[in-house]
Amino acid sequence: MKMKPGDVLTESSELNSTSKMRINIFAAIIFTASFFPWAINMTEYPRFPCYNKSSEYKYNKFVKNHILHDSFDRNSLDAWKRYLKKEGLWCRTPVQSFISDSEWNVDRICSSDGHRLADSVTYAGNLCISNSEMLIYDVTIRKTNKGRKINVTRAQRPVIVACDNVGNKCLPVHFQKYENQTPSDIPCNPARIFSIVVE
Repeated sequence: MKMKPGDVLTESSELNSTSKMRINIFAAIIFTASFFPWAINMTEYPRFPCYNKSSEYKYNKFVKNHILHDSFDRNSLDAWKRYLKKEGLWCRTPVQSFISDSEWNVDRICSSDGHRLADSVTYAGNLCISNSEMLIYDVTIRKTNKGRKINVTRAQRPVIVACDNVGNKCLPVHFQKYENQTPSDIPCNPARIFSIVVE
């Protein structure tokens, strides 16, 4: 029986057993989300860097989408347009971030040159932050009456990436926006993390 605004639920308007079961399940989910937010996070995210296995494709996609590997005039908007279109990244998302550093240096965030984030409840367990700042270009593309307008800003800041197991190597597969997150004392190096857990 569907209730209308103003209706009052009484004993005469009984709910069938299926409806009661759905309400109980819903209440249990709300209770868990309210008092144990970490329980939801732990089912959605891996516990440690390199805990999840990812494909080579996912790593290569990260490299293409977030590491600048072509030499072009970074101060020219036309050069940025050509680069984005050549790489198939034009209008991929309204805001894109690119790391101006070597693939090798970015990879090292997931090993010797990175630490896990301090707040492991709010953020995924496989996120690691670089020990040092890197040069980042943020590219914004928005629609205007005259077409699409591109804007590029640059800044030195720490880089946060999600680290997964790719072919038995701990490699970045996702770029996370930096919002003043702080590193923990735990290095991202999966071998070091494993030893901490075992000890």
